[in-house]
Amino acid sequence: GPDNEEAIRVLHGLQPLNRWIGNEMMHRSVLKVPSSIVAFNIYMNSLDRVGQKLSTNRSQRKEKRLSMTMFTCALDLCVLNAYGLFCCLECQSGMTMREFKRRVVEELTSRERSRREKKRSGEIPAAVSSPRVIVNVTSDHHITTNKRGRDLECRLCRELGLQVKVRYGCTGCKEGFHVDFFTAYYARDALNKDDPDMLKVQETLAEKSIGQPVHKTRVRSNNSITPLPELKLHCHRRSGSA
Repeated sequence: GPDNEEAIRVLHGLQPLNRWIGNEMMHRSVLKVPSSIVAFNIYMNSLDRVGQKLSTNRSQRKEKRLSMTMFTCALDLCVLNAYGLFCCLECQSGMTMREFKRRVVEELTSRERSRREKKRSGEIPAAVSSPRVIVNVTSDHHITTNKRGRDLECRLCRELGLQVKVRYGCTGCKEGFHVDFFTAYYARDALNKDDPDMLKVQETLAEKSIGQPVHKTRVRSNNSITPLPELKLHCHRRSGSA
C-alpha cells in the first residue's frame, strides 16, 4: 500500500500515472504507482528493441543453469550499451554489432590466448618421421611397419609423458617408435647434442638409467610389428621401362 515505506523504497519510490478507471469526466485519474512501471511505459519501445538485439546477437553457451543465463544476459547488455556509445562517438564507422562484439571478445581474451600459445610453443613437438635418418642401428633392433597401421604408442614419447600413435615399431623390443625417436633412443651419440629436444631426451633416458621414476604406462605385448623375414619391398616400375 501507499503507507508501506519499505516497499516504496525497494521500488525506488512512487510516481504519478494518468489512467482511466471508469468514472472520469474529460480527465484521467492520477494514480501513484512504482517508478519502474512509469519507466517501462516511457521506454517500452526501447526495451522491445533491446530484446530484439539480444535475441539476434546472443552469446552461445553450453551451461544451462539459471545463474549462468542471467550472467551471460548481463554481459550481452553491457556489450549492447557499449556498442550504442560507440555508434554515438563513431557515427561513420559502419561497424556491425556482431563485429563489435567479436573485437571486444578478442581484446578481453588476448592475454589468456597469448599465455596458451606460449605454453603450447614450449611443448616438445611430435616427431615427424623422416626417411633420411638411420633406421638400422644394431643387429638386434630394426624398425619396420606395423601390420595394423597407426595404432602403436611411441616408447620414447611415453617416457617423455606424451601419447602419440605411430605406424612403425622395433623388431627387437616389440614397441612402437617414430623413425627419428628410434634413432635418438638407440644411437643418441650420433645426433646433435645441442638440440633442445635432444637434450630433453637425454635427460629422460639418464633418469631411467639411474633408476629415477619416469612416466609409467601399462605396456601390452605387441605381435603386430612386421618381422624382418616377412618384410616386403613394394617396388613399382615406371610404365615403359624394361
